[in-house]
Parts: sequence; structure tokens; C-alpha cells
Amino acid sequence: MKNGAGAHVLVVGTGLAGLAAARRFESMGLETTVLESAVPDDRQARMGDPAGAEPAIATVPLRAPALEWLIGEAGLRERVRLVPLNEVRLGRHWRRVRLPTTGRLGSVPGLTPLEALGARRLRRLLAWFRPRLNPDEPERVSGLDDRSVSEFCALYLGRTLLDRVYGPLLEAHIGLEPEETSRVTLLFLLGQGGGPAVRLAVGLGALVDRLTKDLSDLRVGQRAVGVRPDGTAVEVASGEIVEGDAVVLAVPAPEVRQLLQGLSPLEEVFFDSCRYVPRHVVVLPGTDESLEEPSVHWVPRSEGGPLAAILRIPADPNEPEVEAHTLLVARPNAKAPSPTELARALCSAASAFDPWFSRADANPLLRTISQFAPRFDVGHYQGLARVRPQWHRQLAKRRVAFCGEYLVAPHAEGAAASGVRAAHEIIDLLRGSPATG
Repeated sequence: MKNGAGAHVLVVGTGLAGLAAARRFESMGLETTVLESAVPDDRQARMGDPAGAEPAIATVPLRAPALEWLIGEAGLRERVRLVPLNEVRLGRHWRRVRLPTTGRLGSVPGLTPLEALGARRLRRLLAWFRPRLNPDEPERVSGLDDRSVSEFCALYLGRTLLDRVYGPLLEAHIGLEPEETSRVTLLFLLGQGGGPAVRLAVGLGALVDRLTKDLSDLRVGQRAVGVRPDGTAVEVASGEIVEGDAVVLAVPAPEVRQLLQGLSPLEEVFFDSCRYVPRHVVVLPGTDESLEEPSVHWVPRSEGGPLAAILRIPADPNEPEVEAHTLLVARPNAKAPSPTELARALCSAASAFDPWFSRADANPLLRTISQFAPRFDVGHYQGLARVRPQWHRQLAKRRVAFCGEYLVAPHAEGAAASGVRAAHEIIDLLRGSPATG
């Protein structure tokens, strides 16, 4: 079919990755059907209320072309704000850690002279790493994926930067533990000077809502139970067969194993190795009325117990119905008998920094949102580098592409970028262009 004219693509899943793929297909004129297992009310609860608080801290790199493209496509440049993380407050004494937008390490308290020397050395290391860091093809850095963030810091930087900057960056914003996370995941979030080069995305709930409403053919409550081996149909739980010319699976890695039969041993090993960690965020109404930009407070492990961070989001001047709110972020794998008990534990820990939180656990509007974040263990990108060539070779026969944060990075830009990449793979296939690795 010339230029993919008349092609019909099926997208399974309406996370940000699936929505990015669907938007790309429709912008190229392809007929697109999106299948979503959840009914509208359940999906809204899962994604977060777009007219209220964000479901989690959405932190993205300074360079986020796929996400910015989606925001522009949705016409929400005034509604979705990407705010550079220039400063955080650290610990019980609310000491400021300055993080300039260029990604330089600023005033980090407590650095020893040896650690300060290591921080300067990091700039040279990053200059060597940077040519190999391509967010569009993260698997190309597989040769560097040989140690965890904590090991990397112990080798080059000392404990202070891990405890005060890199550990909190991963735990509070990405939901991962530095002892288990590949250093490559961290390197993608650093600037040339070694400081975090990231932005806070405020308003992503509205983006998801708009992209969903703009879909030409969204079928909710249609749980996919299988994909035809040649990628020309999806079977849903009702027994209906939805026909198409290709399929994009925008679902977590474990669901891929359930939906697609005939995976190779290498594919099975990769999907089995993709693990997820629970992430819990308590949302409280209200914050400091004088705030104009988000306020971020990192809590060291030695001080906060289950609490990793406090994030205060001011009211949105462009959306009067979006009220100010505060997020309490639990540490990765924080456990409690129930969401209520976890919320109380986080409020109790936060009260050591601000007495306002001592009364927060009695607020009837308090709610806990739980999600799962993909882990990026040491070796993750190596596994991705091994399996990618096989996907490209099989694409013409199988007509199935995969997308999700687990294929790029554990944040919104990673999801959007993977969706756009999967869409391009299918578009090239339908146009008759050879898939490239």
C-alpha cells in the first residue's frame, strides 16, 4: 500500500505511550483504533483527575522533544507547564540546593574537598559519555551499562552527592532506588556539569484527557486477550476480533507476554527481566498561597522514614478549577497495611518539616494514588540492545511494534518517545520502507 494509504492500525493501551503512537498515526492520515481495557470511571481513577491534582510527580529531561510535540499537537502549550527544577530544599533544616538549568552542580552543602574534586571530575566523565547518550535510541549505550548508580557514585563521587542529589532525584521523581538502578538512567537526566537537568511537567493529566478525547476510534472496556501472530487482528475478552494491518502494544512488559504468542527465547528473557516497582503518592488539597512555581523538598533517607519528597503545586492561573495541592511521595517499595496507614505515615514524617501536615491526615479529601514504575536495573539497556535487532527483523512478518517507558526511560518523555518510535516503525513498514535498527 503506497504511503500507507488506507491502512488500519490497532493500538492496545491508552497510556501516554499508546496515545503518542495513536496521535502520530492519525497525524499521518492512518485509520487508528485504540483499545482500552478499563471503563471510563476506572481509567480516570487510574490516570488521575485532569481537572485536579497530578497522579504523580512528572519529571522529564530538559530535552523532551516527543512530549513537547504532543503538547503542541493537543494545543495545550498554555495549560501544560514544563518548569525547570532550579532549586530544591533539602532535609530538616530546609537547606537550599541550587540546580541551575544548565545542569551544573550548584551549592550542595556538606561536600568534602575530595568530593568536590570528584564533582569536577564528573564533568570530564560526562563529556566522554555524552556522545553515546542518545535518548531516541537508548540501547546504543549498552556498553556503558555496567554498574548501579550507588556503585557509580561510590567509585567516582563519594556519598554526599548520592545522598543529597542523585539518590533523591531517582527516588522522589522517578520512583527508583539508586542501589538497583542502572547508572545510564541517571546519566540521561544530568547536564554537562553533572547536575540534574530536568523539568517538572505540571498538567499532564489534562494532556492525557485531551489526547484521549481527540481519538477518532477509542473503544473502552475492550480488554485485549490475544494478538494474531501476523499482527493483523486483536481478540478482545468479549470474543470479538478487531481486524487491522498492524498492531502497537502499548502495555507493560508482562502483558506483552500474555498477548503475543510465539515469542523467541531472547524476547521471553527480555520481557521477563522487565520488572516494576510500586509507587505511592499522597495528594493533599492546599499549599502555600504565595507560591508561583512548584516547590520541591527532598528528604534524605536518614530523616524521612517512608517519605522521599514533598512537592507543592500552586494553583494554575490558566485553569481556575485546578486548585493548589501538595504531593507526599513515598520511597520506593514503602510498605503499609493499607493506603490509609501509608498516608498517615507520610503525613507524620512530613510534620517534622512543617506542622501543617500534623493535621493533614484528618483531611477527608486526602487520597493516595498508587502506580507501578518500570525498573531500570543494571543490564536493562544491554538486554534491550540484544533484542532490538530481532524485533526489526521480524517486523515485516509479525507486524507488531512495542512501546512503553520500559523501552526508553521511566518518565513521561520516555513514554512519548517510545510511542512515536513505534509509530514510525509501523508507518515505514506499511509504506514498504525497510525497518532500520
